[in-house]
Amino acid sequence: NLTAAGPDTTSWRCSVEVGDGDDVATDTQLVYAQKISLGYSKSDELTQVGDELYVIAGESVQVTVYGDDKYPLANGTCAEGEGKETVNSKSANIVAETDTEWKCSLIFSAEEVQDPSLTVELPTDSFTVVVSCTAGTYFDAGATTADKCVPCATTNMYRAADADQFAGCQQCGAGMQATDDKDACGPCPVGWYSTGSTSCTECAAGTYSNKDGSSTCTPCAVGTFTNGTSQSECQECDKGYYAPTTGMTQCLMCYGEVQNQGSGCSPCSAGEKFNENRNVCEDCPEGQWSHGSSLTCFACAPGQMKGANGCEDCPEGTKQPESGKETCIECSSTLGEYQTQAGQSYCRVAEPGYSLDEKNVTKNQAICAKNTYSTGGAESCLPCNAENNEYTEGQGATYCTTCRTG
Repeated sequence: NLTAAGPDTTSWRCSVEVGDGDDVATDTQLVYAQKISLGYSKSDELTQVGDELYVIAGESVQVTVYGDDKYPLANGTCAEGEGKETVNSKSANIVAETDTEWKCSLIFSAEEVQDPSLTVELPTDSFTVVVSCTAGTYFDAGATTADKCVPCATTNMYRAADADQFAGCQQCGAGMQATDDKDACGPCPVGWYSTGSTSCTECAAGTYSNKDGSSTCTPCAVGTFTNGTSQSECQECDKGYYAPTTGMTQCLMCYGEVQNQGSGCSPCSAGEKFNENRNVCEDCPEGQWSHGSSLTCFACAPGQMKGANGCEDCPEGTKQPESGKETCIECSSTLGEYQTQAGQSYCRVAEPGYSLDEKNVTKNQAICAKNTYSTGGAESCLPCNAENNEYTEGQGATYCTTCRTG
């Protein structure tokens, strides 16, 4: 029994007896010994997480022993645990049912003739058996559940039944979303989309998708719209309506001529109204007006008349007692009417003792001079009859007084 002093190869000088009986002689031989370096390799069924080896229950694990030196592997035994199963010298097939340990005893020889004295015991190794996680879940060594199986996260993650449960869950791609069981990805339906980081989302109003598996929604073109979510197509604007930009959620009333297949509008001008039934602009009726882009016209108010640019106030000296009229009525000077303000529905009447000022219907009433009078509504004050000795005591008289005889 010699102990190697060096890390790789060590030599010893030994005394050896040669021959039998009287022919025995002593010789010195130089003996070389090489360090034996061994290790295990495990089949792909074993997965290392941290310092632990894991295998799914029921799978067969191939354990193989290898050496790094020139000595070939010879016959020996590898056994599971304390020798429940004996196999050939180089490997063991172990069916994972419970947490398992194994070790191997191997014989090495540099000659064709095997030397049983060169038997090496490898260190014991082991693995942990875990359950097979169902599709949609994955193995997490730090989980608090007994089986260590954790559901895939809700953010569009999945794990198929044939995927490695130790590798975690995968994220669905753009246009896809995880199934309810998180075991696969399926395409988003028409009217829905997904960027991949989230599950499918409804297309917003004003957008659409017309095929399965869309990663984005398309804005509605000009002249079209959608006013609901999850739409597969956009609608054209109704007659008399238009959509001037993309992504419209409703069409706008044109109140005029729709142009460019619903993308533009030439509105009705001031003084016109839009006829929905005929889809044309029409002049407002007599005495009415509009500001343009309108369905209706409005009547000019009392005190106004229809002008070239809308309703206009009646000028001084005129009136208009009714609404919806084209012209104003001049105050009557013969009736003593006047109006000093614009936009009035009536004319004033000169009071008794007053008359129009120089017969002007735009001026205020004037008081009758001495020796003249009026009883009201007068264009001019009347003179007293001097031949009959009539007179007034001052201005603003409503009648004349006759002088007494003598």
